[in-house]
Amino acid sequence: MSFALANGVLTSTVVGDIALIFATLFVILNYILPIAKLRQSSSNLEKQVGLGSFKKHWFFGHLRLFPPLEHGLLKRAQRTIQTPAWVTTWFGPLVSEATTHHSETAITLLASSAPKNEYVYKFLRPWLGDGLLVSNGKKWMRNRHLLTPAFHFSILKPYAEISNNCIKTMIEKWTTKTNVAFDIYKDVNSMTLDTMLQCAMSFKIEGLKERPLVVAYQLYTVYCGGICFLNFSEGSYWRHFKKRTLDIECISWSLYMLAQHPEYQQKCRDELEEVLKDKEDIDWSDLTKLQYLTMCIKETLRIRPPVPAISRQLDQPLTFKSKTHNVPPTTLAKGSFAGVQIFSLHRNVHVWEEPEVFNPDRFTQDNIKKRSPHAFLPFSAGSRNCIGQNFAMNEMKIAVGQIIRKYELYIDDDTPDTVMETALVLRSTNGIMIKIRKI
Repeated sequence: MSFALANGVLTSTVVGDIALIFATLFVILNYILPIAKLRQSSSNLEKQVGLGSFKKHWFFGHLRLFPPLEHGLLKRAQRTIQTPAWVTTWFGPLVSEATTHHSETAITLLASSAPKNEYVYKFLRPWLGDGLLVSNGKKWMRNRHLLTPAFHFSILKPYAEISNNCIKTMIEKWTTKTNVAFDIYKDVNSMTLDTMLQCAMSFKIEGLKERPLVVAYQLYTVYCGGICFLNFSEGSYWRHFKKRTLDIECISWSLYMLAQHPEYQQKCRDELEEVLKDKEDIDWSDLTKLQYLTMCIKETLRIRPPVPAISRQLDQPLTFKSKTHNVPPTTLAKGSFAGVQIFSLHRNVHVWEEPEVFNPDRFTQDNIKKRSPHAFLPFSAGSRNCIGQNFAMNEMKIAVGQIIRKYELYIDDDTPDTVMETALVLRSTNGIMIKIRKI
């Protein structure tokens, strides 16, 4: 590039000036204007929805106020006291979301066609792939249509035998762990992996002893990598089993809650004895008869929902309202972010009486009829609800039922405390520790 000397000052040529102008325009159009537009739309959303009593930080928004740990989750739930229907949540200085935590506002979002929030789920795509969980549009519709028949009742029925066999293998392994606090998460992890592989691929892990690396290699040999087992590191291998992850959390938390409440555990055991008599397995036909066990599992899913929150980006204007809590019809613009804070919804004092108390009687038929079906969303709702929820519930009933038939679960003063945290799912920071004794 040539330069010219004007008035003793070195200046660029016209070509250089034009290049600088184009570069400046590029930065403005592709970065500054979109950021300014995003900030403005987020501010408009706050004006429409409201901020509540928890003020945001100018840079961090609510991120430091509500960390993904137990105290942050419980503090989020406290917002429902003053803002029963919804509230604005800021994720840093630019992005805000209309966070619903009441059935009257959640139903509006879940009944819409709004796709997943790309700002959140795009970070999962390299990790989980562009599958049913994170895909949108025609690709999601195609995948959902293809997979739905795989979860028909006629398909699920034979899986009851597989679930019984896998759980009995784990129960036998526990004979050496009586009266000592141990982390059940790891064993439940292996058991659900074995169940999933046998149900989906007719592939059995002998004795739950094989390591994930070996299993991945064997599956790759059989299926030639057709199911994405291309990265054989143990950490990445587990990532391909997101549905199995939910089962691990649900079963582990259910066992933990029953260990905390021996009176409910005994009621479940009495029901199992009455329904099963001397049968060894819990058959498909028995599952609908285990009403109280189902109530206990559902109460666990309420107080420990496997997925604590979901987020959407509106593909068209959407109007929210709540007659009970004086939310007038409020239309959010296309492109706005909206979500359901399921953990807070399940602990909303305006939806549930004494929400911190573990009470399976909330799920008697009479009590269920008294509240909205969108008050309880462990598997989400609407067109993007969990496709495998029936499979998960069946597996949970068989696993929890078989365990409490063989062992009494308990927690004493020597048992380490369990602390919740959330990432993709609600889990424990230090494992889920209980004690067992043989019945």
